[in-house]
Amino acid sequence: SLRQAFGPHGFLPEVVECLHSQPQLPAAAAEQLKIQCLLSLRLAAAWETPSSVQKPMELVIQQKGCEVLIQQLEELICRLKKGDGSTTVIAQLGLALEIQQLLLCSDLGLEQLCDTFTKARSGATRRETPLATIALETLEILAQQNWQASPVAISTVLPAAVNILALLLNATPVALTASTDQVVRALCELISHETMTPRFISAMLRLVRSPPKPRIWLGSVSNAVQIRKKLRQGLIRNKVPSMVAIAAKEKLAALLQQYGDALLRLDDAGPVSKAVEKRASQVIAAGSYYDTVEAFVSEVYGNLGPVEEEMADFRSAVEDLDDDISRAERRRSSTLVSALSTMRQAIFENCLMPQTRRRSSRGL
Repeated sequence: SLRQAFGPHGFLPEVVECLHSQPQLPAAAAEQLKIQCLLSLRLAAAWETPSSVQKPMELVIQQKGCEVLIQQLEELICRLKKGDGSTTVIAQLGLALEIQQLLLCSDLGLEQLCDTFTKARSGATRRETPLATIALETLEILAQQNWQASPVAISTVLPAAVNILALLLNATPVALTASTDQVVRALCELISHETMTPRFISAMLRLVRSPPKPRIWLGSVSNAVQIRKKLRQGLIRNKVPSMVAIAAKEKLAALLQQYGDALLRLDDAGPVSKAVEKRASQVIAAGSYYDTVEAFVSEVYGNLGPVEEEMADFRSAVEDLDDDISRAERRRSSTLVSALSTMRQAIFENCLMPQTRRRSSRGL
C-alpha cells in the first residue's frame, strides 16, 4: 500500500541511505545507481499522497535527506570544477537541484533550512546554508566552462539553480550569502538564445518578483524588499531586460525555423485542419512565452518603456504567427467554398438537368 511504500520502512529511507553510504561498485554501475536514487527521490518528492499517508518529502527530510543531497551537490560541483561535464554528472546535478527546490517549497523544508543556522545569544555569529553558494557556483561554472549547449543543463540545471536562489530570498534573505552583483553577473553570462527557455525565464521572474505572502523565517520583510530592489537595480545597470528580450526573440525565430516549414505546407493534399491545429498550438505557446518575458521586463523596470523597441520587435514576431493562422484559415475557407461550388454544379448537371430535359421532352 501507499502507507507502507512511503512509510519509515518503505523504499525512501533505503534510497537516502544508499546515496549517503555510496556502496562500493564499478564506476559505471555506481553512477547509474546514483541516477536511479535521485530519480526516485525526484518523483517521490512531487507525489501528492492522500491525507492518510505521510508526504514523501516529509519522510525524506526526516531521514536527513537535505544533508545527504547537499553532500551530493558539493561533490558534483567539485567534479564540474575539475572539468567533468559528462552527461551523467549534469543529469545528477539537475535531479539533485530539483529535489532541493521541491523540499524548499514545503514548511518542513524551510524549518530544516533554518536549523542549519546557528545564532549566538549576542546575535553576532551565524552559520549560513551552503545552498546559495551551490546554486550560484552552478551558474558560474556552466557559464565559464561553456556547457550551456547541453540540453539537460538548459532544461533542468539552470532553472532549478535560479529557483533555489529565489526560494532562499522568499524564505530567509540572510541565507543568500552571495552579493546581488554576483547573481547578476552570472545571469549576464548565461543569457543567450540557447538558454532562453520558458522554464529559465520563469525562474528569473520568480527571482525578481516579491512573493504575495513573504515566508520570512529569519530577517524581515524589509530585508527581502531591499535585497530584491538591489537585484533589480543590478539587472538594470547591466541591461539584462534588453538582453533577455533580444535573446527571447532569437529563440522564437529558431523555433519557428525548426518547426514552421514542416507545419505550414498548407497547399498539400493532406488535411489542412491538422496543420492549422499544430500551428495554433505553436501560436499559444509563443504567446505564453512572450507574456513571461514581458512580465520579467515589467517586474524589473515597472513598465516596458526602456526596452519598448526590443519588445516591439518581439511582439511583431509573435503577431506574425497569428497572421499565418489567419491566412491558413482563409485558404481553408476558400478551398471549402470552391469544393462546395463544384459539388453543387455537378449535382445540378448530373441530377437536376436530366430531369428537366425529360419534362421538356414530355411536353413536346
